[in-house]
Amino acid sequence: MKEYWYGYLSDFLEPKENAVKYMDIREKPFKIHGIFDVQPDNFFRLPFEFAKTVSAAVEKQMRGGAGVRVRFATDSPYVAIKAKLEGFCEQPHITFVAEKGFDLYTEKNGKFTFHNVFYPPLDLENEIVGITKFADTEMRNIIINFPIGTGVVDFKIGIKENSLLCEPDFYINKKPVVFYGSSITQGFAASRPGNAYENFISRELNIDYINLGFAGSALGEQAMAKYISKIPMSAFVLDYDHNSPNISHLKDTHFVFYKTVRDVNPDLPIIIITRPDAGGSKDTSDRRDIIFETYKKAKSVGDRVYFVDGGKFFPEKLKYDCTADWCHPNDLGMYYMARGVLKVLSTIKLNETAEM
Repeated sequence: MKEYWYGYLSDFLEPKENAVKYMDIREKPFKIHGIFDVQPDNFFRLPFEFAKTVSAAVEKQMRGGAGVRVRFATDSPYVAIKAKLEGFCEQPHITFVAEKGFDLYTEKNGKFTFHNVFYPPLDLENEIVGITKFADTEMRNIIINFPIGTGVVDFKIGIKENSLLCEPDFYINKKPVVFYGSSITQGFAASRPGNAYENFISRELNIDYINLGFAGSALGEQAMAKYISKIPMSAFVLDYDHNSPNISHLKDTHFVFYKTVRDVNPDLPIIIITRPDAGGSKDTSDRRDIIFETYKKAKSVGDRVYFVDGGKFFPEKLKYDCTADWCHPNDLGMYYMARGVLKVLSTIKLNETAEM
């Protein structure tokens, strides 16, 4: 295993190996979010046997770490990681850091701030060892975000021997917000995991969430709708417009998908989103009309439903600068997507604070 030590440029001296105490994140007091279950050899976003029934693509992509986070609190002057990855989903519109790296955020006075990145090795080795240092030994809440595309099969966190290690502060919602959709939902083309739009929202509102974004493979299948309908959640965001292969497919599946989730969750806040499209094509307009029709039908019977027009996410003067390829939002685009969805989510009472 090659070792990659990353900290501030002024940090020339790394702690000796025996000064770092490593622990498996499956153990207390670490909190893992965004996965189906904690398993000895994976952090899958869906049950394996179920994912196979949806499609081969979903079965493959649910192994990726999009939306998976580990949270904890410590007064250690540094945090180290040892991670083993599985597979590599090479995409031209996603950075190497987003695909295979981790990033770390720290909290102060209720606000989370980006601190550092754990870079993946350029030779595509599936093992990462890294460290990042802090300027003091204050107690701080920490979030480490998993890679957007690559799966993680083992993950250990190291702190200075004899430092305090505690559970993090609680999220405000007892149940997560669930996001279902395309590669955009998954996080492509954010430059690193923490810049996926759901992570902006999670940090802003201090909420838990689950990312069920599947690049090119969110086809609005009824199997997926039935599975999602049974997840305990505080809100649901439906956003698979981009993956519907054509207008007819979207028309045949969208309201039916919505209704499947609604029938099991009569009081659940549901947000439906149309795709962001810097070009504003007629196809995008027709798709918007179909999704808005779902909204109107649901609203006409008093459903707790919200509509977000993805075509209005990006400011007009910046719309061509908000994507990597006319389709996938870059960091700027992800930020504006987050602001658009926050306008709705911030008005919804997502449950009271409770121990997670």
